[in-house]
Amino acid sequence: MFKKDSSEYVPYFVALAIILAMSSLFMPFFLLPLLQDGLFHSPDYWFFASPTSGYFITGGLFLYAGAVAGVMAYVQYNVEGKKVQKTIGVLAALLPVLIVGYLTVHQYYYFNNQGIYTSDFLSVEETAHPWESVSEAVYHMYNDNGTMRVKSLELAYEDGSSLSFEYNHDISSNRVAIQRILQHYGVELERIRKTE
Repeated sequence: MFKKDSSEYVPYFVALAIILAMSSLFMPFFLLPLLQDGLFHSPDYWFFASPTSGYFITGGLFLYAGAVAGVMAYVQYNVEGKKVQKTIGVLAALLPVLIVGYLTVHQYYYFNNQGIYTSDFLSVEETAHPWESVSEAVYHMYNDNGTMRVKSLELAYEDGSSLSFEYNHDISSNRVAIQRILQHYGVELERIRKTE
């Protein structure tokens, strides 16, 4: 049996590079929620979300993996070398995808009856922000051609910290529950107009 020439793999790597690059446009919106739902699903929360940055990072990981596949195509075609060395090179190049991907999946926030829970990008530990510790709640508004719209929800806490959330579909859908639980703890939800 004849040994395969390594350059025969070049079209596969080129195709993989193109597929990964194209996937970076839509796969983050499918893959990230799917992974997070599988890992963190609970009937306890009102909603579970990843910050917008998580989707951009995931898209960047697909582009990076596509670039690695493109470099592999070049290496297979132009560089002589042992298969083991090339394999180790690919695995080493893909290591950042695994590390950053893990951190991105563990970057989230969710709301439930007890409070808001967050996990930042560089921390895989969850931080609890109980509703009873909220000292001030504000909807930041902006003028959209004569119509006042909500831009973000900001919650200030007794310890001086604060959380800010873009007013997205999840916050909008749960605005009544948020207002109700804040009122339960004696916090009025204010509206502040931005002068932008």
